[in-house]
Amino acid sequence: FSPITARTRSKMGPVIQAPLRQAMGTTGPVRIKVPFSTMELDAWREASRKGYRDDPERVSKRFELIIKNLDPDWGDIEIMLSALSETEKQMILKAARAQVQAQVASGVLPGTIETHVPRVDPGWDYNDDRDYRLLKRYQEWIRIGLETAIPKSVNWSQLYTIKQSPGETPSEFLDRLRMGMQKYTTIDPASEGGRLQLVSLF
Repeated sequence: FSPITARTRSKMGPVIQAPLRQAMGTTGPVRIKVPFSTMELDAWREASRKGYRDDPERVSKRFELIIKNLDPDWGDIEIMLSALSETEKQMILKAARAQVQAQVASGVLPGTIETHVPRVDPGWDYNDDRDYRLLKRYQEWIRIGLETAIPKSVNWSQLYTIKQSPGETPSEFLDRLRMGMQKYTTIDPASEGGRLQLVSLF
C-alpha cells in the first residue's frame, strides 16, 4: 500500500482515502478526522507558490484532485490557502464569495454568503448530512475562487510562439494549441471563433 493508504486502513471496516475518513462506529459508519501529512502539504505549497498567478487553472485542478482524494475540511483548506500570499488568499475568498452572492441574490441559493463561504471556522459536524453538504459546497466555491480570482491576461504573442515539434502528431499539436489559447487568450477553443483561430495557427 502507499503511505497514504497504509495510514488510513481500519480494522473496523472499509475507509475512504481522505482526511475525513469513514469508519464503523457503534451506530454505523462515521467520519473521523485524519490530518494532512507533511508530505501532502509540502506538495501543495510547492505547486501553489510557484505557479498560481501564472496558471491559476492548473492550481485549481490540483485543488480539485485534492478534494476528490483527500476531502479536506474547512481547517485544511484554510491551511492550504495560507500557503499562498495573503493578497492571493483574499482574492480567492472574494471571488468565491462573489459567486455565492450572485446566486443568493437571484434566489438560486438559500442562506447567506457567510453560510456558504464562512470567514471563520463554522464548526461543521462532518457526521451531520446538512453540515457535510455545506462542506462539499464550500470546497467547490473555493475551487471556483482559485480558478477565477486572477484576471486572465491576453498574450497573443505567446500563442503564436507555439510550433509543432518534430515527431509531434497533428492531434498532439492541436491539443497544445487549444491549451495555449485557454491560457493566453479569453477565447474558447470550442467556439466558432476559437476554431477559426486554431485553423490559422495550425
